[in-house]
Amino acid sequence: MPLKLTTGGDIAINGSVQVRAQNKLNVLNTIKLHDFSTRAEVAELTEMTKATISEIVAQLIAEGLVLEQGKKHEDNKIGRKGIALRFNKNADYTIAIDLGGSKITLSLFNLGLELITQKIISTFKVDDRALFIEKLNAEISAFIKETRMQKNAISVIGIAVPGIVNYTSGYILGASPNLPQWEKFSLGDEIQETLDIPVVVENDVRAALIGEIYQGSCQQTQNAVLIGIGTGLGSAMIIDGKLIRGTHNAAGEMGYMVLSREQLSQNWHNKGALETHCSGSGLEQRYLQLTNSSLTSNAIFKLAEQGDFIAQSLVEELSDSLALGILNSIAITNPEKVV
Repeated sequence: MPLKLTTGGDIAINGSVQVRAQNKLNVLNTIKLHDFSTRAEVAELTEMTKATISEIVAQLIAEGLVLEQGKKHEDNKIGRKGIALRFNKNADYTIAIDLGGSKITLSLFNLGLELITQKIISTFKVDDRALFIEKLNAEISAFIKETRMQKNAISVIGIAVPGIVNYTSGYILGASPNLPQWEKFSLGDEIQETLDIPVVVENDVRAALIGEIYQGSCQQTQNAVLIGIGTGLGSAMIIDGKLIRGTHNAAGEMGYMVLSREQLSQNWHNKGALETHCSGSGLEQRYLQLTNSSLTSNAIFKLAEQGDFIAQSLVEELSDSLALGILNSIAITNPEKVV
């Protein structure tokens, strides 16, 4: 039902729907956190009425998200028993895809965020986006078959991608220098149309930060910066518990920081100034410029460990530039943690 600001009725109805959805989520999370709680215990923990809890639990059981598991004593009162409730972590499954410039990781998770199985492949070396997406669809389909999961048991595919992303639509706004023609197209629609499974697309580093908030080192953290160093350099931040996106979903892109006046005269369309100094591809590019030799970033690091002067200089340059980028991020965000 559309929201009409000229009347109060629709606002109230939409608000009521949102409240019910939030209550349902709160009840599900409470059952998940307090395994084998009874309806009365969930009511006490959520401060909702027993009637409301009974209605919501009935819906969750019907949807397969909650299971009834025997009886237990309530409130230590002899003779008074309630039916224990348990979160059904295997009610649904999710495929998570980390789409990097060098490798693609496909993972299967259950609702309990437990990793069931994982597969890592090299990123396709093609220059045509249509061919790239065709290969990606084929790999996802093959992965689903390999997991031996029924397709209807997979509720959503989440794809973490480099570049600027409109996460609400799955539309890629800004290019990634490490993927072909990676700009101004709807990746979510193209994958969903082929596989017939809902698709959510998010910037890779923001997706990593969300993962750290739920399962990693940023749990119970309100202010943090996450820096992803790989083929490229990306960063994301939460401030006062909110993931910061900015006007065009590009807030906190540390790779585009400028650290010296000389860097202002250069063209940073494909890679930002800091990314050129603090990423695998940037390291390879700078080594090629200095030596006219093409080496992988891993090989350059190994040379640095062996005492090669140029490799050591580039690794030290990377470390210094990264430290300056981190200091600037700290000055702007005042985080509890840098990950």
